[in-house]
This record gives sequence, C-alpha cells and structure tokens, in this order.
Amino acid sequence: MRKHCRWKFWTGLLELINHRSDLYKGVSPSNGNWITAGSGLSGLHYTFYVRKHDAVVGFVLEAEKETNKAAFDYFVANRSKINSDIGEPLI
Repeated sequence: MRKHCRWKFWTGLLELINHRSDLYKGVSPSNGNWITAGSGLSGLHYTFYVRKHDAVVGFVLEAEKETNKAAFDYFVANRSKINSDIGEPLI
C-alpha cells in the first residue's frame, strides 16, 4: 500500500514540476521515499524526500571537497537573491 501511494505521489509531483522546469523531465516515479535530479554539475544534485509527516527538498553536494566548498560559498554569498527567488529563507 505504501509503495503504491508513493508511486502516485511522485507521478503527480513530477507532472506538476515538469510544467515549470525541465530539471526532472528524465526522472521516473518511484515507490521509494526519494527522487533525485542532476543539477548539470557533477556531484551536485537536487533530491526530494517524502517522509511520514513531512517532505524535504535538498541540494546535495557530493563532489570533491574544493567543488563542494565553492558551491557552498556561492550559496552563502547569494543567499539574499536565492531567498527572494524561492520566496522564503533557504535553510
């Protein structure tokens, strides 16, 4: 039952996302509790997690140490613009 519900959730979410962005165009629904899409940069990707009582969207840094540090520094330096673009504070 849970796997069927997750599949339906991801199917609906991907349909909504794909009307707004091409980022998840190649991603298929899953019966797991997460789906991932690449950012276009090696080792950096977006992940949606759905849990029992909430959901999380994450940006995962899994590249070399220097690449991760450069990406993190970019986010810190551009925090105000990012917050403005997404409409709420980036945590």
